[in-house]
Amino acid sequence: MSIACLPWYDFEEIRPITDRFWFSLVERLTEGGFAAVPQRLMREVDHGQILAHPDLLLSQTCGYVVATTARDLVTLVGTPWYSAPGCREGYYTSVVLVRDEVPAETLAETRGLRCAVNEPWSHSGVNALRSLVAPLHDDGRFFSKVTRTGSHVASLCLLQRGDADLACVDRVTAELVRRHRPHLLAGLHPVCETEPAPAPPFVTAATAADGLVTALRDAIGDVLTAPGNAELCETLLLDGVELLSDDLQQTLASVLERREAHRIGDTVGRPFDVRVISSSTSDLMRAVNQGSFRADLFYRLGVVHFT
Repeated sequence: MSIACLPWYDFEEIRPITDRFWFSLVERLTEGGFAAVPQRLMREVDHGQILAHPDLLLSQTCGYVVATTARDLVTLVGTPWYSAPGCREGYYTSVVLVRDEVPAETLAETRGLRCAVNEPWSHSGVNALRSLVAPLHDDGRFFSKVTRTGSHVASLCLLQRGDADLACVDRVTAELVRRHRPHLLAGLHPVCETEPAPAPPFVTAATAADGLVTALRDAIGDVLTAPGNAELCETLLLDGVELLSDDLQQTLASVLERREAHRIGDTVGRPFDVRVISSSTSDLMRAVNQGSFRADLFYRLGVVHFT
């Protein structure tokens, strides 16, 4: 039996809607002929062990983890589009929140404060914040103390107890907290926002068959666009899921081959001489082998791996 969990934004207050989302996926996968689909989501799981599980059907994780420690463990299914403030078209941001008692209105003024972080491998809570304070540090130090809490919500609780002064919280979590646990934001104010980054992707096991990966993508897309699911999407803050479609891949390959493109609203192709730079958290060579990414586009892009 395969396993599934969606731990990223699994607030207890919206679990019935999260379960409804999963039941809808199960229904579509079962109709598609896939057996042994788990009827219920696992909860209270060890995130690292789940990603390494060979029978993982679906989960969600940090894009930084996909690009690093879980690179050979999972296959990217799709990147969700969130409707929370600061999120757009597959990207999200984090907000740096500071206790009102602390006289800090800019990030520079938080020097020497006590910082709460969720996990050391988190992009939204650690890496995004690190990139902001890097130009401001003094001999490698900026905060007087850094406390690992295990989650964004736990970081907010630490601020409320007065045991930390600031935390960097992703905007999806912040919006869910605002809706369901507003007391955790009381007495806090934002000082800055991080740069946009790809939202936490949906993933499956690296050993998943090509047909299953495609079925998962189709099922998620179907559920999010199905009539009557507007409330579900609004509750989960889901606007859609980002996939590089076959049509878009064909268009990109054609543009790179002909070195000609059309301006918006223009009917005349115009030659160009530019270098196209893009990034992906998925293994494009694996995608080529699976048939989900065009080989001609792969080699025209000149892919370079960073580890």
